[in-house]
Amino acid sequence: MADFNVEQVLEQLTLDVKISLLSGKDFWHTQPIPRLSIPSLRMCDGPNGIRGVRHFDPVPASCLPCGTALGALWDPELLEIGGQLMGEEARAKGIHILLGPTVNIQRSPLGGRGFESYSEDPVLSGTLAAAHIHGMQSKGVATTIKHFVCNDQEHERKAVNVIVSDRALREIYLMPFQVALQQCDPWGLMTSYNKVNGTHVNLEMPGPSTWRGFALKQASRSNKVAPWDIDARARNMLKLLKRALESGIPEDGPDCVGDVEAAKPVLRQLASSSIVLLKNEGNLLPYKRDRRAPSGKSGYLMRFYAEPPSCTKLRQPISEVETTDTMVYLTDYRHKGIKGYLYYTELEAYFEPEYTGEYTFGLTVYGTGKLYIDGKLLTAGTKHKILVDFGTAPTQTTSTLGSTNMGAGGFRLGCIRNVDPEEEIAAAVEIARAADNVIICAGLNEDWESEGFDRVVPSLSDELIRRVAAANPNTTVVIQSGTPVTMPWLEQVPAIVQAWYGGNEAGNAIAEVLFGDVNPSGKLPLSFPLVKEDNPAFLNSRSEACRMWYGEDIYVGYRFYEKTRRALAFPFGHGLSFSDFSIKDLCLSESEDTEEDVALTVTACVENRSAVDGHEVVQVDIRQLNPSLGRPVKKLEGFKKVFVRANSTQEVKISISKKRATSFWDERRDSWVSQKDTYEVLVGSSSDKIAQTAEFEVSKTQYWRGL
Repeated sequence: MADFNVEQVLEQLTLDVKISLLSGKDFWHTQPIPRLSIPSLRMCDGPNGIRGVRHFDPVPASCLPCGTALGALWDPELLEIGGQLMGEEARAKGIHILLGPTVNIQRSPLGGRGFESYSEDPVLSGTLAAAHIHGMQSKGVATTIKHFVCNDQEHERKAVNVIVSDRALREIYLMPFQVALQQCDPWGLMTSYNKVNGTHVNLEMPGPSTWRGFALKQASRSNKVAPWDIDARARNMLKLLKRALESGIPEDGPDCVGDVEAAKPVLRQLASSSIVLLKNEGNLLPYKRDRRAPSGKSGYLMRFYAEPPSCTKLRQPISEVETTDTMVYLTDYRHKGIKGYLYYTELEAYFEPEYTGEYTFGLTVYGTGKLYIDGKLLTAGTKHKILVDFGTAPTQTTSTLGSTNMGAGGFRLGCIRNVDPEEEIAAAVEIARAADNVIICAGLNEDWESEGFDRVVPSLSDELIRRVAAANPNTTVVIQSGTPVTMPWLEQVPAIVQAWYGGNEAGNAIAEVLFGDVNPSGKLPLSFPLVKEDNPAFLNSRSEACRMWYGEDIYVGYRFYEKTRRALAFPFGHGLSFSDFSIKDLCLSESEDTEEDVALTVTACVENRSAVDGHEVVQVDIRQLNPSLGRPVKKLEGFKKVFVRANSTQEVKISISKKRATSFWDERRDSWVSQKDTYEVLVGSSSDKIAQTAEFEVSKTQYWRGL
């Protein structure tokens, strides 16, 4: 029932029902109101794919590149196409609301969820988020831009109090939301757990959404939350319900696979266009083609039982599921033969090792579990039976204070061969010495970068790269990570590629760039420091006594490195190409946009002086020449990615708001101010490659508020 009057429905709701609208019936569905024919909406986690609503044995979905990879596109038009793909898949899965995109700022490379966000720069983040939102919502799927605000690290994120100046809050952390809201209309916004300067942005409760209803009821009955505040939020929820239902996506619709074949070329283009060529000495890349190697996968059989293992005579499996995943979440497994969350499972598999030797197996459970293996030295080519006997969370007798109730729980099975690192590195060196070229894939994965914890630095990879590069001068290092990693071997390696987490088409995309089928066009959305200690937030990247001090103030990312003239491994906006570009013929023009603002149009020409077609990004920075207080050396205000054919020139026009581009937050007046002064426009291909400059004047100081 999409056609209902919000105010009329609100008048018919009791306090309990209003509060129920602000909670949920499970992880992914809002509470329905059957007597008024108000249905339930289905939500889904993102932000780089439509996961669906099943943790266990989920329906497959397209995996887009991670947030920083999408940030490296510097291409709103392509990101909008990616958003449209996600919108189509959301409709196939019956999803009304996507919980994304993420626009938090990567103030530290150690933030566990830094890979989810686009950039350290708020204008780039907000502009790309708006494009993603346009794409998703053009398919009738709601987006919820997140996490509002200063949710920039995982350490104690549910309890931390972020201490930040009003100026930094406005110019850096709120700015991505402000830019996105200027350019689009996201249907929702997700708040974060943390406090900001001692205050919660909104009432948030850790744990499942069903807890929030209880908290609101108790708060209301103790007169801590006013009824009109609950009315306002219930009204907003009803408006969202009405808007989402107009999309025609049914309530409790089927969870189906999207159009896989239609998705592949989009995923490939997103992945390959996001890859950043960091270094290419002697034009080592692209490589000539070589043979491809096959790959395969193994499977596991899971049996589900209503009785424990001790009931051997009565015990019969009620269902069997084949899976390839050794990390099993059972929060949403349901079967008519099981009541509640109490049941038992067996996972049976055969492991055939490639090498003879000792192996370490590990089993982590939320519940109770036993692991059975042959009990012998594992021999190459011989199958070894593995059995996991698992009881769900209700069988567990221990608990951790503050832990979240995850229903039936789950388990994870792992295995690793016990090796001597020195022997393995020596073997790799011998292989490298005999090869014409070497490609090393290094970096991180979900064990190092993920929600719930901040990063640490893995060991031994640097030593492997250093010694292999010494053995073979034609070594290319491909880094797969969502945020910067240190590169102590930087001067020893001739070619470095930042491939991020590229999604389903990551392998094909990397190959296309390495072998020249795709001309790399990605640009860094983050500064890459030489060492982690150089980062401006290094001393303030973790909570101490539930307080986080944003001591770097407005000098986040490139703003800090430029202000302090600190050397970098690779600067913000850096990215090489197989083409040779130059930017020339800069000119400025002004036209009245509104009564209070003027549109400043930056026009330049991009020349491709090579025989290879390619893309270049033109970046427009603004600098105030005589500031009355400390300001960054320059800040990004506009950009455009342009395709330029070989031996040709392409004109580029970038329009920015003169008022916004020249403003800073005045803490004394509690408003934005654009000061009377001379300003410089700097146009280039990265923050350290400024091709041309020009000046313009602001003739009158102007104070303003709002978007």
